[in-house]
Amino acid sequence: MDQEILAFLEICRCKSISKAAEKLFISQSSLSTKIRILERKLGYSLFIRGKGSRSVMLTDKGEKFLELAVKYQEILEKMLALGRDGGSEKLRISSMNSLGTHLLTPVYERFMAENPDIILEIKDADQAHLGVEEGITDLAFTVVKVESATVQVRPVFAEPMVFLCAEDSRYMNSQNERNAEKVEKDQLDLNHEVYVDWSYEFVHWHNQLFQGRQPKLALSIMNQLQFFLRKRDSWAFVPASVAVGLLAEGGIKRLPVDFKVPPRVVNYMCMEKAAGSRKIQLFLQCLRQVLLEMEQVEFEIYI
Repeated sequence: MDQEILAFLEICRCKSISKAAEKLFISQSSLSTKIRILERKLGYSLFIRGKGSRSVMLTDKGEKFLELAVKYQEILEKMLALGRDGGSEKLRISSMNSLGTHLLTPVYERFMAENPDIILEIKDADQAHLGVEEGITDLAFTVVKVESATVQVRPVFAEPMVFLCAEDSRYMNSQNERNAEKVEKDQLDLNHEVYVDWSYEFVHWHNQLFQGRQPKLALSIMNQLQFFLRKRDSWAFVPASVAVGLLAEGGIKRLPVDFKVPPRVVNYMCMEKAAGSRKIQLFLQCLRQVLLEMEQVEFEIYI
């Protein structure tokens, strides 16, 4: 029954029989046959079937079976892991690129030092939350808010967004000439902005501040941010934890602004039933300690 259960789980993850068949490298008819065999063995229907319906909907018993099937897969993976690594526990973490690059590295280091019995598996993913829903990630860090009956989403921390510019930019010079304390909105030239989509709240705020006008450069790869920020007159809004790493390399300055920028709120996600697990709680404890020790950033910590 193993193969039929795994086929069922893949359909639930993809929310489509055709997409699930592609991922499993089998035909739709073969996948449908596996589900019919599974239903025959169980003695009840798992899916609501309707003519012309493309969406996948579970019956009431199908919903309950899904919860059991997820647990079954987890137990199966643990049983297989006994032969691979002597039974060592594994923590699979996924995070946004900006968080993994600039903040989580010391957390990983501390966690491994304090918990040598746990294997750490790290992935950077812009859609980090999807891994939790698909059962391939234990703990994800993201700015996305997801509503789910099976996934727990909690805020970890909020951090200020700060203004950075090149050391030789005109924003530095104008402050010296005018003896101004803060950069003003009217001074900002979108042609020189290095824009990153940090969060939904940031995108909304940016659209309002600049009345929907778009910058000429938008990035999603963190290791390119410093390169472009060092260009003359370049500027950007970045989370304070990201700014710490960029400023340490030189060529960039942080300046205050005379308007409010919404903070970045980072959430953690995990399966509701796994939220209290030892490995997840140990990692969150390490993260809290690192946040408390980062005196350069005024975090608002929620864990």
